[in-house]
Amino acid sequence: MKVDKKFKDQILNDIRMEAFSKAIRFINYELVPGVICEFGCYTGRSLAGLTYCQQMYYNKENEHNRKGSIDRKIYGFDSFDGLSESEGHPRWNKGLFKKNHSYHPTIPYGEEVTPSKVMDFFSYYKLQLPIIKADYFETLDLDDIDKIALVHFDCDLYTSTKSVLNLVRDKLVMGSLLLFDDWYHFKGRKDKGERLAFREFLKENNNIKCEEFLRYGTFCKAFIVVGE
Repeated sequence: MKVDKKFKDQILNDIRMEAFSKAIRFINYELVPGVICEFGCYTGRSLAGLTYCQQMYYNKENEHNRKGSIDRKIYGFDSFDGLSESEGHPRWNKGLFKKNHSYHPTIPYGEEVTPSKVMDFFSYYKLQLPIIKADYFETLDLDDIDKIALVHFDCDLYTSTKSVLNLVRDKLVMGSLLLFDDWYHFKGRKDKGERLAFREFLKENNNIKCEEFLRYGTFCKAFIVVGE
């Protein structure tokens, strides 16, 4: 695995990395079966952070930790067309996230983001290559996935988040972690964005029980599936 100054500054120093490390340790120590998925992978920065933590846990931890551990597949899903709408958020607009608008180790500012560029980013840093699928969440299928141990929702919007929750519903297991990247956007309102989608999802699927796991970063919150 290659780690240079750009990778340290823009991935390892990400405000969410401590939470990602705890999440990866949890699913591995508890032997939660399944893959790691991120919906809304954009330039791949957060997916790289999760992949780095998984790779470090599986490859670098002592022999005792690796016994019985799961060498997990990692998936990244995105339309790569940017946001379909803003849902009223003052900083967002249709098409946002189609081009890179922030720091990134390999994708220049203002350049269009594509699946191949995300894969090149992972290859450059010798990270485990994810399985990248480019499609709208409303039309995705997960037929090749049996169980999901960790889902990172970076969907921004209510509509996208609700679609993904319904998509992964039957793949969740006891101990699955649900990480919501945009939980406190819309100024923390409960009737907007990811918060509304998750509240409706739990109401519609009352067999799925969740407990709070972490509040982290600026806008993020994570839950554990404790019953299904």
